[in-house]
Amino acid sequence: MAGKTKMTPVEYDVLKYLLNHAYSDQRKLSRAMGISLGGVNKALAALQNAGLLSPKMVPTKKAHEESEKTQPRNAVILAAGHGMRMIPIGHEISKGLIEIQGTPIIERLITQLHEAGIQDISIVVGFMKEAYDYLIDKYGVKLIRNHEHDHRNSYYSLYLARKELENTYIVPCDIWCDETPFGRVEFYPWYMVSEQAADSSNVRVNRKQELVLCEPGGNRMLGLAYVCGDVSRKLRENLEAAEKDPRRKNDYWEIEATEGGRMIMPAKPVSSEVFHEINTYEELREWSSNCERLDSLAIDQAAKVLKVRREDITGIRPMKMGMTNRSFFFTCRGEDYIMRIPGEGTDRMINRKGEKQAYDAIKGLGISDEVLFIDAETGFKLTRFIPDAVMCDFNNDEDVVKMFKFLHRLHRMKLKTDTYFDIFREMEKYESLWEGKPSAFRDYEETRRKIMTLRPYLEAHKQPSILTHMDPAAENFLKIRNPDGTEGLRLLDWEYSSMFDPLFDLVEFCLYTGNDRAWVDRMISLYYETAGETCSEETKTLIYCYMSAVGLMWTAWCEAKRYMGVDFMDYAMNQYRYAKDFYRFALERMGGEVRA
Repeated sequence: MAGKTKMTPVEYDVLKYLLNHAYSDQRKLSRAMGISLGGVNKALAALQNAGLLSPKMVPTKKAHEESEKTQPRNAVILAAGHGMRMIPIGHEISKGLIEIQGTPIIERLITQLHEAGIQDISIVVGFMKEAYDYLIDKYGVKLIRNHEHDHRNSYYSLYLARKELENTYIVPCDIWCDETPFGRVEFYPWYMVSEQAADSSNVRVNRKQELVLCEPGGNRMLGLAYVCGDVSRKLRENLEAAEKDPRRKNDYWEIEATEGGRMIMPAKPVSSEVFHEINTYEELREWSSNCERLDSLAIDQAAKVLKVRREDITGIRPMKMGMTNRSFFFTCRGEDYIMRIPGEGTDRMINRKGEKQAYDAIKGLGISDEVLFIDAETGFKLTRFIPDAVMCDFNNDEDVVKMFKFLHRLHRMKLKTDTYFDIFREMEKYESLWEGKPSAFRDYEETRRKIMTLRPYLEAHKQPSILTHMDPAAENFLKIRNPDGTEGLRLLDWEYSSMFDPLFDLVEFCLYTGNDRAWVDRMISLYYETAGETCSEETKTLIYCYMSAVGLMWTAWCEAKRYMGVDFMDYAMNQYRYAKDFYRFALERMGGEVRA
């Protein structure tokens, strides 16, 4: 650091200790700091030679002046993420608000910062951001809102707080510290790691106390750091550079603190018995069995259905986050299962009673995964995991043929429930969830007016209603191995399933793939060929009308989710383009005007 004496981290640590404690003798200092006697003697000699310690081992005026240059001024707490690895409680509460020993983790951190004289605290919030608002009044913190928390990693949260980075503690919201990691004196920047190894870590501490890149299995990274001087400046520059590069939107902030095969700040190794990073539900359960968030409804429900204790549910890990729900995998007494947890706002968007009716209708037919439990009120669903299953590929014609034959088989069953579907009623329901706010698409109202003119044609030409899946994306089709060794197919996720025109399944398949009109036409032809039929011109026009209306319906759905704080606007843009383009294509087939 410019204008500052160059010392090693160990030497500065000794000076920091002596600024807070009176010196007695080398042996006591060695024991107190966990440094060898030889290391202590070497550090004391170096500090005296630099004019930072007097002959009586008292910090000099120069030492106090240098400590003021790097004295901690503020803190940034990162609390925007979903905490997906904390599933199943991650959907119920933000990790920073989990209570341990009766105190939310984030309040523990704020209190410890205050004890170190740090009053200027910024918290970057995103998921469940409103739950952190009370901290403004209780502790005088500032909130920085990350509106893109659902599809960016921690670098973006720190980027939003980059102007705060000077002499600053960077603090994750999920670390519980038995001993405070914060102080009134810091001489150099550092990044905290545990002496414990972690399969996910690719940094290790070398003999110079540097953090160098390595193969997975390095020191566990705890996410807590102190930055000052040139490191603060360099980190700000790297964050700004990352924001200009779309390939780096999934970076963790630590990546922006790495150059030349090492992190730009030295390591601060600590004991895993004192500093607890809480990443997963099982880590929390193992470390703090009395944590009140361990009464997760999802875990309790799974234990009740399987007639086991909560402790019998192990190996918990999150599955890929879907567009409407979250799910987690777990093992219980040698069997594997998946529990689905309903996503934000799904109680207002999905008819769970209708979903349960659909699962009751297909039970025992061998066309879906095995549902052991579904709650029509909460939306929790427990299924048996299918091992060695492979998702179908819509770019593979053989897979497409298999999926279409499956849909024909389903439709020939003519299954029935009491839940009926209406595209335009659903569209209006999603629009009502905007609560009077405008569409992000400036010509939405004009587009909607045009597409509404298709309604009489759709009503006049639609096919008789049967139980339709309504969501046959290729990723919902699983290829499995039957007991006799033959290949089978299973169709998952029946939550939108309702009574409607079976053509809707073909339309949805096309809408999910994001391809052009020529590709859609090829899918239409292939769909009918697999049934030994030919698509009539009237039916093709009907499909085009459906493509337009359904595209607008999903656009309205995406905007409802946006107003709930979940961004699917890339998907919305694709659906809106389908709505407009296929409206035009339908008109072309009708000779330029809609005819019922």
